[in-house]
Amino acid sequence: MLAISSLGIDKRMASYPRGVSAAMITLYRDNGDIDGAAMARLGRWLMDQGCTGLLLFGTTGEGPSISVAEKIATVLVMIDAGIPPHAIIVGAGAPSLYDVVTLVTALGEMGCAALVIPPYFFRAAPPEGVYAFMDEVLRRTAKVATPVFLYHFVEMSTVAVDTDMMAALIAAHPGRMQGVKDSSGDLASVTSWLKFSELAVFAGDDHLARPLLEKGGAGVMTATAGLAPALVKRVVESADLAAEARLSSLWKDVLLTVPVTEAVKQIFAHITRDGRWLRIRPPLCPLDANVSRKTLAGFHAIDDGSVAAALGAMPPVFD
Repeated sequence: MLAISSLGIDKRMASYPRGVSAAMITLYRDNGDIDGAAMARLGRWLMDQGCTGLLLFGTTGEGPSISVAEKIATVLVMIDAGIPPHAIIVGAGAPSLYDVVTLVTALGEMGCAALVIPPYFFRAAPPEGVYAFMDEVLRRTAKVATPVFLYHFVEMSTVAVDTDMMAALIAAHPGRMQGVKDSSGDLASVTSWLKFSELAVFAGDDHLARPLLEKGGAGVMTATAGLAPALVKRVVESADLAAEARLSSLWKDVLLTVPVTEAVKQIFAHITRDGRWLRIRPPLCPLDANVSRKTLAGFHAIDDGSVAAALGAMPPVFD
C-alpha cells in the first residue's frame, strides 16, 4: 500500500463541494482486486462531465464489501492521479467502531471527507448506543478533524441518527458534522436537516434534486450522477423540465426497479461493449439475462440519446 506521506498531499481541509456528486461504482481487475487506476480514470471522466464531487464506496460502490485497507489504497491512487482530495468523500461506515475510526482518521490525513452510516447489523442498539458510537468516532478523530457527513439510510442501517441526536453531536463537536446524505427518498426527511445551518444537505434520490435545491440544499449524491453526470448537472443548474423528467424516470423507473449497482454496471458494459464493467464482488452478482434486457430497454426508452452518446465517447477506463 502507498504511504500517505509519500504523496506530498496538501492536508489543509477544504469544504466538500456543493452540486453534483457521483456515487461511483467500484471497478475490479480480473483477479477480484480493486482497479485503482480505472477508478481514477472513471472519476476524472465524471468530473469532466460536470461532477463536483465523488463518493467512493457507498451503497452503489459496494462499501460493506471493501476493506479499510483497500479503501485507503484506492483513494491514494486516485489522489496521485490528480483527483483533488477535497472532492472525494468515502463511505466510512462499519459495524466496528475501530474500523470507522481508522478510516476516518486516514481520510482526514489525506484531505478527504467521510460519509458515516450508523452501525448497521446492530438493529437492536438503543439510541444512546448509536449516539455513543458517533460520539466516539468524532472524539477519536478530533485531532485530524476529518469532515464527517451523516449517511441517513435507515432502510440499510436499521438504526438512525435523528435530528435531536444530530443537534447533540453538533453541540458536543463543533465544526465536525458538516453534512448529510439522505437516501430515504422522502422530501420531508431530506429537508428536515436544513434546520442545521452547519450542514450541507445532499439528496440520495434524483427526483428530489430540484425540490431540495429550491429549499437551500447543497445538491445530490447519487448513482445516476455516476452514470449520467451531464444530465444530473443540467437538472441541478437549470429549470429544464424535460431533463428533470428524464432524470426522475431513469432513477425511479429503471435503476430503482432492480439492484442499482448491478444496473449501472450493466449499462456501462452495454454501451461501451466491454464486459469488464460487470465485475462485481460476491455476494452481489451481475443481472441475469432477462432482467438485463428489461433494464437496457428501459434505459434506451428514457434516454434521448445524450447519455448513451457520452458513455460511448468516454476515454478507455481499463488498461
